[in-house]
Amino acid sequence: MKIDTIRCWAAICVGMIAACSPPNRSFNEEPFPPIQSMKCTLRAVHTGVLNPGYYREGGSGELELIVRELDSANGKAKVQGNNGVETVEFRRSAGQMQFLETTVSGNLSVIVVFASPKRGEPMPAVHSRHVAVGPANVSISQYAGACVAT
Repeated sequence: MKIDTIRCWAAICVGMIAACSPPNRSFNEEPFPPIQSMKCTLRAVHTGVLNPGYYREGGSGELELIVRELDSANGKAKVQGNNGVETVEFRRSAGQMQFLETTVSGNLSVIVVFASPKRGEPMPAVHSRHVAVGPANVSISQYAGACVAT
């Protein structure tokens, strides 16, 4: 009998938490304007290392990226960052622009730019890097911010 009471209260608590949680999408995105290039300003929100356990290092610093020559037909774009200009894979959907870079050493960097919640406002963006520094030594960083069409 006591176990049934505990399960009942647990179900009620879970239901209340779920009812108070925000939905996954809290805005209706605007369609992307015609974009040939954009400037992204991103702040570090997370850095960490796997070696082999996980160590969170916090997040500090800022990253500016210029994305240009967006070519949907060929799935290519150019991204200029702190290490020069790279040609990257470009994917576009109704609500996202995705830029994937695989470096010469095989590391992956991903930028996702989301449609703006309001016409004319900056577009939310996230940049993630996963860098194998050495055997069983992986550096992880994630940046968040916004991009504006230039």
